[in-house]
Amino acid sequence: MTKPISPPKGQAPEGNGDKAQEEVYEEDSGDCKEFVPPPSVTGSHQMRIPLIGAAVEGKLDVVERLLTNQQAKVDEKDFDRRTALMHAAARGRLDVVGVKGSQGVLKSLHATVEVLVRHGAKITAKDQLGETAIMKASRGGHVECIRLLLDTQLKRQRAASTGLTLAEMEEIHNFTLSEKRRILDVKDEEGQTALIKAAEAGRLESVRALVEMRASVDVQDDEGWNALMWASLGGHLPVVQWLVEEQLQDVNFASEKTSESPLIKAAVNGHVEICEYLLSKGAKINHHDYNYQNSLMWAAASGHLEVVEFLVDRGAQVNHQTRTGKTALMHASLYGHVDVCKFLLDRGAKVELEDEDGCTALFFAVGADEPELCELLISHGCSVEGRNQEGETPDMFAERVNSEKCVEGAPEEAGMLTVSQPAAKSSWLGSSTPFESSTLMGRIRRLLENIFGFRRMKMRFVVVGLDNSGKTTLLNQLKPTKASLETVPTVGFSVEEFTNHGIKFCAFDMSGQGKYRNLWENYYPDCEGIIFVIDSTDQLRLAVVKNELQTMLQSAELAAKPYVPVIFFANKMDLPDAVSLDEVAAAIGVASLSSTRRPHNIVRCCATTGEGVEEGIMWLADIVKQNRAESSK
Repeated sequence: MTKPISPPKGQAPEGNGDKAQEEVYEEDSGDCKEFVPPPSVTGSHQMRIPLIGAAVEGKLDVVERLLTNQQAKVDEKDFDRRTALMHAAARGRLDVVGVKGSQGVLKSLHATVEVLVRHGAKITAKDQLGETAIMKASRGGHVECIRLLLDTQLKRQRAASTGLTLAEMEEIHNFTLSEKRRILDVKDEEGQTALIKAAEAGRLESVRALVEMRASVDVQDDEGWNALMWASLGGHLPVVQWLVEEQLQDVNFASEKTSESPLIKAAVNGHVEICEYLLSKGAKINHHDYNYQNSLMWAAASGHLEVVEFLVDRGAQVNHQTRTGKTALMHASLYGHVDVCKFLLDRGAKVELEDEDGCTALFFAVGADEPELCELLISHGCSVEGRNQEGETPDMFAERVNSEKCVEGAPEEAGMLTVSQPAAKSSWLGSSTPFESSTLMGRIRRLLENIFGFRRMKMRFVVVGLDNSGKTTLLNQLKPTKASLETVPTVGFSVEEFTNHGIKFCAFDMSGQGKYRNLWENYYPDCEGIIFVIDSTDQLRLAVVKNELQTMLQSAELAAKPYVPVIFFANKMDLPDAVSLDEVAAAIGVASLSSTRRPHNIVRCCATTGEGVEEGIMWLADIVKQNRAESSK
């Protein structure tokens, strides 16, 4: 059902046209929502296109009048390069998409999509993301719309190759497999087909219909993921069951690029029921990717205790190590998942294991600022005297991080951040065994004090942006020559910790590839600032940036925290094909933040040289300090 939502507070819609164009609409297509941004975001372009506005709202009479009177171009595109047909198909508006029925009269239920098709709307056109109308209908579960679009395009293709008219093609239905797959297996810019999009969204009706229409069920995207992997990642059990039982999809399929499996995908998102089903069908529980990361590690790193418990009970190897020597316990320690660590320790996780850098789980717990976890590991025998490849013990590592902050920071900042001993200590800290040495006790106490000491200064930022925008390069400009700890546990994101200008940074560097962007929202609840990196030379994808920005700002986690600042880095400004700062700001809709309480700023930068990077980061840090000061009042 179409639901009108208000434009940003204090900002009235532009234009004096039809009332329909003065409203912003959000269409509920199930798991995926098609959002029509307000004029302030799109520069009024989208809603100023009468045909698109009418198609979005299903106003058949307006669509028919505009096209019949040649007052609109049927394939005119909005800022995201979406046509009226794409918008209508995404919403399942067969009443807008349509063709003539056998009686030459518009079918009452299919009128609007039919009108667009009858007037020659291009069915194979792609938007900024490379999506077609069929892809959008598939993701929304609109089976009849898919059938209509496929049938019409098949007849158009056959007519073009045979010289027959569309009227003569009306009764022809014997189309070949290659003709159908030429339409259904079209890929977007990330290699996803309509079938994959339907599986990702959990649309069993679309998946089943597409296969019946002869779409390839074995197709893979650019990363080698198939429909079963996407359905497993999304937790869509009915789709997973149908693909395995009806289409005989291999539960042990592994992507060629990463060797990830459906079980790994289900585990990383915490879908225990999918894990249980896949194992019941023969999935290998200890299968690992090319980095030797198995499903248990992915679940542990993500903090999914229920999945961790299930996998261990089913025989997952608790002490399996990755190519770089990391264990599930280390991954869970890195992200401070105390409950997961406790379970793993109870089930035999070895605290003495080291990775290739000589770091035990305790080093990762220190990096996660989790005193409780450090206590837990030490109480289970994790050595506080063990040294990594840098010759540091855990307490030396914690002390170095803390001292770097104090030495580099201004005196008043260092003084402000000085923290005394922890307010409370677990009972084992005062026991005589196994910690009888006063030197050892002092080291343990110093370790915990240092963790509490630099914990308050650490600022947690999420670094986002599309792939190849320069996120990691920008972070490298901020890091000292010697980074505090290498922390890259899983594909799709990494965590960087470093000190700069007396500020302890914990930056979650999120992958910008489309398939990983849904992970961004998992890190919003704990973040204090957003670093959004934009490639100023990639003009064709600025609309994609705008879409991701709007999705980010609409997330429940960030909507509940309007004080969290966003710094936009318009990167690669040194290159000749870069657009201006004003053009970047306009294209991605920075103006839409002006009417909100959310602090924001945009700076031009060159991540390779460092130009503009420090300016933006210092602005972000100042806002975070102000937020902390306000919250402490």
